[in-house]
Amino acid sequence: MNIPWNSARTSGLQRRALGVALWITLAGIGFLRVFSGFSDYDDEGIVLLTIKHFVAGHPLYDDVYTQYGPCFYWFASALTGFGRLAVTHDWGRLITLGCWLVSTALGSCWVADRTKSKAWAAMAAVLLFANLHAMLNEPMHPQTVCIVLVFALVTVASRGPLIPRRRLALGALAAALALIKINLGAFAFLGLAWLEVLVLPRDLWRRGLLAGLTAASFLLPLLLFRPLLGLVSVRCYAEVFCLGMVPLVVFLWQARPAEGARLSWTGGWWLGLGAAMTTAIVIGWTLAHGSTLAALWHTLVTRNSSFVKNFQSFDAFDRYEVLVTMFSLGGFLLFQSWQRQGKAVQAQRFLLVLRLTIGGIVFL
Repeated sequence: MNIPWNSARTSGLQRRALGVALWITLAGIGFLRVFSGFSDYDDEGIVLLTIKHFVAGHPLYDDVYTQYGPCFYWFASALTGFGRLAVTHDWGRLITLGCWLVSTALGSCWVADRTKSKAWAAMAAVLLFANLHAMLNEPMHPQTVCIVLVFALVTVASRGPLIPRRRLALGALAAALALIKINLGAFAFLGLAWLEVLVLPRDLWRRGLLAGLTAASFLLPLLLFRPLLGLVSVRCYAEVFCLGMVPLVVFLWQARPAEGARLSWTGGWWLGLGAAMTTAIVIGWTLAHGSTLAALWHTLVTRNSSFVKNFQSFDAFDRYEVLVTMFSLGGFLLFQSWQRQGKAVQAQRFLLVLRLTIGGIVFL
């Protein structure tokens, strides 16, 4: 007796089983890794102490010293059930594991959405999981939450048309980043400004705004590095950043506006509303908790400008990295030229050789 066999259904079940197995494996590896290491400089301990004091009722910045914004502490407080759970190393490392897996999942979903391929998504999950292991150097550090917010920002921005509620969410996410690390928030808002300008029609307004954003994209990092530009390593880092921005800016200038695009400032208002609501809630809640506005401003803004003078790590950057970046940029411009001339085959071959060459240089 022959039994009907639905091969498509079986194949789908196999893919789901492989997907579940992959995530169980990653979670298991993550669990073992997150509880089997310790950094001797102990950023983990100081962050946990500041969370513990904040949850106990002490005002941030006036009573509790920290250089990070209040949004992180309200996030951490919420994950303790606003004081119901004890702030321990185990608690902090489990939160870190959660941020590690959520970031990996968001990045993997983005790849799946872009490529429509579960195989590429699985490969992206493995690569992201491997590269994000740096979270384990400083468990429960605010950077773990920032990484989740960045991935969430990219995911929301790429999930279809920029309808009002999506813009509202983007503004809220960017504001949350700024209320943890103001420099990250500045770059997030710069990226959202590019996103808004790209949907405008090709007219004088669009060209003017593109020119302004191009200038801001190069000047913003230089302003952040300004206190340390006297150091050769910092200048090299700034040069690498600016050279690396060139292909992105060229691509954005060449991007075509959406069909039926028309001049409208409504999108910017929705972004601003999302950011304003998040800022008002977080800052209002922080002030109500006993912090002063002067201490909050000092921590978020003025302290950061002096902090960078005393704590920086650019020693690995020298002229070697600048030369590799210049080589990459030259290859990109040549590739663009061949693409415009209709030499698609030569361009693709050249791109393959360029990738292999740069990969070899970086490896050596």
